[in-house]
Amino acid sequence: MKRVLNLAPASIRRRQTLRRLSYAVSTAVTIAGITGATWLLIEWGRGAAMAQNLGRLEAEYAPLARLINEQTHLREQIAKLQAREQLSLRLTTAHAGVPILSSVAQAAAAADGGVYVEDLRYQTQRAQPGRRGGRPAATQRPVVHIEGASRDGLAVARFAEGLRDSGIYAQVSIESSRPASSASGAAREFEINCAF
Repeated sequence: MKRVLNLAPASIRRRQTLRRLSYAVSTAVTIAGITGATWLLIEWGRGAAMAQNLGRLEAEYAPLARLINEQTHLREQIAKLQAREQLSLRLTTAHAGVPILSSVAQAAAAADGGVYVEDLRYQTQRAQPGRRGGRPAATQRPVVHIEGASRDGLAVARFAEGLRDSGIYAQVSIESSRPASSASGAAREFEINCAF
């Protein structure tokens, strides 16, 4: 094993030590800078590749995004149409009595004022099998039931004919027409059912 004896003065030895230390520090800083720059270049390359992939994916899925937007728009339009339909149904149900009253008034006018309506009911009736125009017993149908008095049988017939001519009923039937109990002459009491 060799031993080296440094006979240089202390000031020179200090300069040599400082020179070696500065060389080591500068080498470490240079290596760190090169490593950092390399890492930054790698990350920048990754970022550029990811941005390129993102642009490609956005271009690839742009039609799907348009379809999703159109689907959302269509759903909004369907919801609006359904709301309008529900409103129309509510209005139709709320004003169902208007055409009924109109048909009764026009039929009474067709009878030359010979009928007097005492009771008018809108109800659901279970159709009886075996009757003329009857449906199966389980079928429910809306019926307008009219009771009143008339001058004579001809007025009742004209009144029923006027109800048929209104066009809003599927069937108009005179359920009963009998002489009025509290009047004399040809006055009659009647019951008419108008089915939809």
